[in-house]
Amino acid sequence: MNNVLQTTGVAAMILVLLFSAERLFKLRDLRNMAEAEDDEAVRKAEEAVQAFTSGKS
Repeated sequence: MNNVLQTTGVAAMILVLLFSAERLFKLRDLRNMAEAEDDEAVRKAEEAVQAFTSGKS
């Protein structure tokens, strides 16, 4: 009986570790995507300002 409970406990700990790792990887990917989107937004804003200022002169 103890062996079954021990095996169940180990399996539960492994599942918790796997779900935690998956969550961390997803959060890291979301942060990387957000940074890439921010960089793209800044680039487009700079292009718009350049176009506006060059057209105004």
